[in-house]
Amino acid sequence: FAELVGLTVANADARARLASQAATDPLTGLANHRNFHERLDDEVTRAAAERGELALVVLDLDRFKDVNDAFGHQVGDEVLAEAARRLAGEARFGELVARVGGEEFAWILPGSDGTNAWRAAERARRAIAEKEFPGGVGFVTASAGVADLTQARDAGEVLRLADGALYWAKSHGSDNTAIYTPEVVAELSDAERAERLNRTQAKTALRALA
Repeated sequence: FAELVGLTVANADARARLASQAATDPLTGLANHRNFHERLDDEVTRAAAERGELALVVLDLDRFKDVNDAFGHQVGDEVLAEAARRLAGEARFGELVARVGGEEFAWILPGSDGTNAWRAAERARRAIAEKEFPGGVGFVTASAGVADLTQARDAGEVLRLADGALYWAKSHGSDNTAIYTPEVVAELSDAERAERLNRTQAKTALRALA
């Protein structure tokens, strides 16, 4: 009987480990792409049902390709892990920080509006930029885009708006945080819109391959 109990406990522990691995990015320890989308869908549904607030921050390391080219992918991975640690350190209980792309992170903030999320994103951006990274890399900056549910109908739209604000931040000097407004999107030129579309399509193709 003791052996059967031990086997049951071991199987439950193994299943828990597998579930954790399936939901976690192995490099950074943050939630992974799938976990992020599942949680975003849940939080948007909950906020809509309770007429609550929800904001999303999308953050991307600036010129990260230069780090990989100059120092190699192993050092680049160390930079990603450290940036993830600094970003997660700014999150509150109940929020979710995920790695959703190569050097792209997303941060779900239930109960926050766009202004509070912008303040949180600014704290995270400064936490990343103010201290040198290991491996001789030196300083690395990040840009962020913010959106909330006041101008989005569903999870896909709030993500699209936050990504648009991120693109605006990166294309207007980087190392800053932009909050979505209709004026921000209207300011994007035709060339910028085409580039953003190509970037989105490339990311979608890479995720499909993965």
